Amino acid sequence: MQKWIVLIGPPAVGKTTLSNKLKEHLNANIYSFDDEFPLSLLKNSKLDSKRCRKLFLDKIRTDVSEWIIVDDTCHLYSMQKRYVHTSEEKGTNIKLVFLYLSVKNEQVKILIERNLQRKSNVTSEEIDKMTNRLNSTRIDWCNLIEYNFQNIPSIEIIVRDIHKAVNEYKRRNLEQARERDLESDANFFNQLNLALNKEISDAYKMRADTFDGKKFSLAKKSFI
Repeated sequence: MQKWIVLIGPPAVGKTTLSNKLKEHLNANIYSFDDEFPLSLLKNSKLDSKRCRKLFLDKIRTDVSEWIIVDDTCHLYSMQKRYVHTSEEKGTNIKLVFLYLSVKNEQVKILIERNLQRKSNVTSEEIDKMTNRLNSTRIDWCNLIEYNFQNIPSIEIIVRDIHKAVNEYKRRNLEQARERDLESDANFFNQLNLALNKEISDAYKMRADTFDGKKFSLAKKSFI
């Protein structure tokens, strides 16, 4: 039986620091999505984010260690689903626990200040956007531990909470989960359609010789 602890939260909340502490106490291996696929690489290349996440998960699955620590923002519902679906695949024997370092909207400025003090390719706008998405995304998995990033307890308490979550582990009701996933996907594509329609409408309002195709593509990419 493997135990995957997935640390989620926006940049600068302290996921990497906590990962290293957990590594010592759980004798775990750490995998960081940002280390494998730096944001600078994703921004300046033609790498597909979904493909990168599949490669990342494939690499983790080759590790047969009892404890796995994963450091990832998981600011989109679809990113969270990938981990859950992996743990539910036939033939797997994984107990998956999300450890969420949450941020209230009024605390975002603190994250931005932290981020400015370290070497980072993440912009203040991206931190704000990720935080808002995490706060608006319903993280409703059965096995979730949540701490506010400014009130993280001692490592001993965190390890105790992790063991408790593992011992009381619950599998999702797959039928209900499928319905929630379908509803989430439908909402996402409805939002995408509305955003694209707005961009197209704005483009038509412009004179044909001033239409900026690159700007339209960037706006579409930013939303996705």
